Amino acid sequence: MDPLSIAAGAAGLAGFAIQASNLIYQYVSDVKSADSTLSLLYSEVKALQSGLENVDSTFRSREVVRYYKSAANDRLQSAQLLSNVRPLLTDCESTLAKLNDVLGSIEGSGSKRGIFRKPVQAFKLNSKSDDINLIRHQIRSYSGAMQMTLQMVGM
Repeated sequence: MDPLSIAAGAAGLAGFAIQASNLIYQYVSDVKSADSTLSLLYSEVKALQSGLENVDSTFRSREVVRYYKSAANDRLQSAQLLSNVRPLLTDCESTLAKLNDVLGSIEGSGSKRGIFRKPVQAFKLNSKSDDINLIRHQIRSYSGAMQMTLQMVGM
């Protein structure tokens, strides 16, 4: 695993996070009765997106790429750091996919313009609040892990 593939993976996940945050924002705007869990989820996804973008730019930086390719660095330490980032990105991808599934089930089979669209979405949001809360906490932990990764790279 090299820094550029990690950067590419983080960039792809950041794009996925952007799509999710846009959909969440749409739900919050459409359903005025959306509880605070959804608003908090939006903030967490935006923070994760920012962390992923930072990981992407950090691992693409000339300094990191040069350090990784340098014979003078401690290969074991850099290999451990890189091997720790890949599972984090994989787990993050899995959680974002779950979020996408939950959001898709809320949007789901309801009519796009019908009179009952907003109440149906509000009901679906309420029924998925436990799933959304769990995903929100997972996303928060990934954001923290991204920050720790960036700190380790900065050392």
